[in-house]
Amino acid sequence: MGGGSSFPLFLAIATGDGADRVNLEGTADATIGISNALTIVTGRGNDVVNAQYVDVDGVVTVSNFDGQATVTLDHVSATDLFAWLGSGDDSLTIRNSSSARAGLGGGLGTDTLTLEGNTFGQLNKFGFEV
Repeated sequence: MGGGSSFPLFLAIATGDGADRVNLEGTADATIGISNALTIVTGRGNDVVNAQYVDVDGVVTVSNFDGQATVTLDHVSATDLFAWLGSGDDSLTIRNSSSARAGLGGGLGTDTLTLEGNTFGQLNKFGFEV
C-alpha cells in the first residue's frame, strides 16, 4: 500500500498461515492516514511486516502467533501501539515512532527488540532476550 492512502474508519489485515509479507509504505510527503485502528495479524509462519510513515488516530496492533516474525515500524504514530510476536525467534524494530502507550511482547523464543528515536508516554515490554 502506498503513500497518500487514507482509511476513514480502520484497516484490518489478516494474512493467515504461511510465510507472508505486509508492506505499508508511506513517505514523509504522503503519509498513510488511518482513523480509529490498524490491525495486522499474520497468523503462523515466518512473516515480515513493514510500516513506514503511517499515522493512526487510534490503536495499532501487530500480532504473529508462531514462526519467525520480523516487524519494522518506522515513523508510525498512534494513540496506542501493541505488538505481540508469539513463539519463535522474532525481531521487532521501532524507529522514529510515537504513541501515548506502547505494549511490546516478544513471546517464546529468542526475541530481539530495537528501539531508536521514539517517543512513548508509557512503555511496557516483556519477553525480549536481546
